[in-house]
Amino acid sequence: SSGVENLKLIFVGRLVPWKHVDEIIKAVEIARKKHPWELTIVGDGPEKDHLPKLPFITYKGQLSKTNTLKEIASSKALILYSSYEGHPHRPAGECGLLSFS
Repeated sequence: SSGVENLKLIFVGRLVPWKHVDEIIKAVEIARKKHPWELTIVGDGPEKDHLPKLPFITYKGQLSKTNTLKEIASSKALILYSSYEGHPHRPAGECGLLSFS
């Protein structure tokens, strides 16, 4: 097994339009047609009430740094998508997981 089948993904950041969380959700939803991936979203912001509530998504809200790092460490990949910011590689690497941006 490649480990791709049951992948737990995580997004950490403010829920604002330029972070494209809606597009991350759509991408995971498409991938779920072949793989039962799960997505955890850590963060808060104005887009929160506009994001879909789907069974494969767990919304954690705003967490302390310690609890955020625990969530990252329990995941397999950190996904950040921003129009102009973000370098997920450092915190992801510190937790020993893949990062996609």
